[in-house]
Amino acid sequence: MDSSRRAQVKAYREARDQGAATAALEVVRKAARGSDNLMPLVMQAFKAGATLGSISESRTKYGSLSSDLKTSSFAGLSYSA
Repeated sequence: MDSSRRAQVKAYREARDQGAATAALEVVRKAARGSDNLMPLVMQAFKAGATLGSISESRTKYGSLSSDLKTSSFAGLSYSA
């Protein structure tokens, strides 16, 4: 990730509701332990301000990351793993 991208992500994280993002990520972490469809929870985490990186990290702690999350675009920021 280049320095301008890091600056964009940092600014985005500083502007979000940290409590809402953290709570949404915890829901994803807990659900990732099971076999439920995570996509609705991932979408809620995005809406709460979580970044693709933080969602990916929470998901990969309990299994492999789905290929549809490895390439994404959110809030004008494109990401490809």
